[in-house]
Amino acid sequence: MRSRLAIIGVEGWAGLVLLCLAIVYWLQADALPRSALGGSIGADGLPKLLGVALGFMSCLLILQSILASPRIRQQKRDDLPSRTEILRAVGFWCIGAGFVLVLPWAGYPVAVAAALTTIGMYYGRRPSLRLLAFAIAGAVIFYLLFQKLLGVPMPQGIWPDLFGR
Repeated sequence: MRSRLAIIGVEGWAGLVLLCLAIVYWLQADALPRSALGGSIGADGLPKLLGVALGFMSCLLILQSILASPRIRQQKRDDLPSRTEILRAVGFWCIGAGFVLVLPWAGYPVAVAAALTTIGMYYGRRPSLRLLAFAIAGAVIFYLLFQKLLGVPMPQGIWPDLFGR
């Protein structure tokens, strides 16, 4: 059974998963409400185009995996990340998910400072004033870049309500 599953390789399986995501994405784009003001290409035009592009690229990935020689497939299988590397990536992903969950409540500057501190500690830095200064400086730089320079409104969190702004 393993040899049948290994026929398309890791890239082939990734392509199949991405193809399923492309189909779901396209269906969600198709469900967007139509507007009389939309003209011939409505609000669903670009998302559908992106879904088709993802589906096309997924099919190319599957085809590339099927056409790869068994030697190349084995070499790619040998180059897969170790369990430790995968768990480390999952941990980093969890930090990112925590950032997204905390962002509306804590606000952008506080959430960025917390995320930078957590990432530093996750990669082996000890809690210190230097790490805290790095996190605060990073939060200020990102806030100024997005909020002030680019004009992208960032979540303010609970702070305006607490301080009466």
